[in-house]
Amino acid sequence: MQFDTLAVIIGAQKAGTTSLFEYLVQHPQICACQTKEPNFFSNDEVWQQGWDWYDSLWTFQPEHEIALEASVSYTKGQPNPLICQRMGQRQLKYKFIYIVRNPIERIESHYTHGYAEGWPVAAKPLAQGIDPFMIDTSRYAAHLDLFSAAFTPKSICVVEFDALRSQRVDVLRKIVAFLGLNWSAQLEADEMKHNPSVGKVRLNRLGKVVRQTYLRLGSVSRLLPAGLRRKVLHSLLGQKIEKKFYLTSRQRNEVHALLAEDLLRLQAEYGVDVTQWS
Repeated sequence: MQFDTLAVIIGAQKAGTTSLFEYLVQHPQICACQTKEPNFFSNDEVWQQGWDWYDSLWTFQPEHEIALEASVSYTKGQPNPLICQRMGQRQLKYKFIYIVRNPIERIESHYTHGYAEGWPVAAKPLAQGIDPFMIDTSRYAAHLDLFSAAFTPKSICVVEFDALRSQRVDVLRKIVAFLGLNWSAQLEADEMKHNPSVGKVRLNRLGKVVRQTYLRLGSVSRLLPAGLRRKVLHSLLGQKIEKKFYLTSRQRNEVHALLAEDLLRLQAEYGVDVTQWS
């Protein structure tokens, strides 16, 4: 392989992973994966493409020291030991970054995004129940246990979502030091927002067909002006999501009860102050 150190933002989904990825790839010593989420270790079909294919997702230059990807599927749903087993097949120096977020807010954002994309977790109205998949994705300590046992606790850097938003530069300094790199002023650029749930468009059936056709056409589809493409998709083929979905008070209590033990361990064993999420 062209690199020996691989940094992976493993999640959590809807906790700022896209923004963190975009921040970190500005560092001159970090080589960004061509696809933010290759899902190499979690998707059986992708895994079958092999290590040479995975290696081809980076174009290393002399100044690069670390490869970076950000597949949140590595911590989605129930913890999956197969992911770490596959990682262990190659003698790389792994560095894992895991962003944790108030589970209530994460689930609300997860559902809102899922509703826009037509994911199974949002197949029914939120008021009718919370999909267990969203609960399992919020079991942060359980996911951390898996990576800590397969590798070492020192290979994991836990970041809090709210801190990334309010103390961005300080958090980035912490991560850069964890990666063993020198600080770069390029990371002090203005704050960016990536992949927000509110503002996405929930495509109707025709819209989904058009999007799939657009993806298959690739560069040919770009012959249409960008503004026209957006207008067609957003105005004619779907409905814009104007606001986030929220859990009821009963559902919030249910989530806290289901995650109580995991949250206590997250604080005791991984140093996250969960009281701020009360």
